[in-house]
Amino acid sequence: MCGIAGILGANGSARPMIEALTHRGPDGVFVEEADGRSLAHARLSIIDLEGGWQPLHGAGCTVIGNGEIYNYVELAQEFGLEGRMGTGSDFEPLLHIYAQEGPAAFHRLRGMYAFCLVGNDGRTWLARDPFGIKPLYLLEHEGSVAFASEPRAVLAAGMI
Repeated sequence: MCGIAGILGANGSARPMIEALTHRGPDGVFVEEADGRSLAHARLSIIDLEGGWQPLHGAGCTVIGNGEIYNYVELAQEFGLEGRMGTGSDFEPLLHIYAQEGPAAFHRLRGMYAFCLVGNDGRTWLARDPFGIKPLYLLEHEGSVAFASEPRAVLAAGMI
């Protein structure tokens, strides 16, 4: 049970948001600030205990995710990603597949997940598994979007 939080399109910080979610990621918290976005991840280490810290970067893309992509090993094999990935994280193959296929990559995923992906094409996506198992709460305010795994983190964004 990880936690994700972020602000897109504003100069705010996701740090207060992820602090509201530290109970979801007892192994540590990471916040990445970039122009026009702040992404944060509270980690519960299950897969790739040492190297799976998020945000993950690869093929010009960035992702933070909550949940599990069950078919990540099969996707890595199908796309010949062995030796090209920096971690054993279940979310890393998505970065490389998105770089090749764009949003069609999302249809290849099997699992329960919610994520924010910043693509190599400059597009930013907020997505969840087709069954909506993993939560993703959104708040749009004055041209910005705050998102998180729990409503308390969205409220901590200070946008309302």
